[in-house]
Amino acid sequence: MNLILQNQVVATLNTAHDTISRDDGYTTQPANGNGDYIGGEGGGGGTGGGGLFSLPMILIWIGMFAAMYLLLFRPQRKREKQAREMQESLRVGDNILTSGGIYGKIANVGTDAFLIEFGENRGVRVWIRKGDVLGVKTPVTTPPPAEKPTEKLDKVDKLEDKNEA
Repeated sequence: MNLILQNQVVATLNTAHDTISRDDGYTTQPANGNGDYIGGEGGGGGTGGGGLFSLPMILIWIGMFAAMYLLLFRPQRKREKQAREMQESLRVGDNILTSGGIYGKIANVGTDAFLIEFGENRGVRVWIRKGDVLGVKTPVTTPPPAEKPTEKLDKVDKLEDKNEA
């Protein structure tokens, strides 16, 4: 039994060497006498459709990586460089805005940190990292809206009326 199966396999291999026919009707033929086939699956490419490593696919991948670099990585590096230069140029007395949203004034500069004065009378001092400084910025304070002179007179009149009663 074993010998019969072996003979059938050898006969099948001999006929397959000349032409390989698949169920879908696609036929591949040997390119040369050493058994290399053109087309089909896993072979050397020639007549087969595009694959993962075909020239158009490689160009598409290169284009995608170039676009990603130009649109994402390059602008990010540029912003980081500008922020680093700004942080290195800060000196004592500069008004700054921290990443926490707090305004302060630089009181001292360390190697990797700033001593910042906060508060109304600049009585609070805190060390912060240089990377936590967003920029040189002075807080914009707006005075409370001034009352119209007529409103002040009305209030005074109401107070006088209360005192008389």
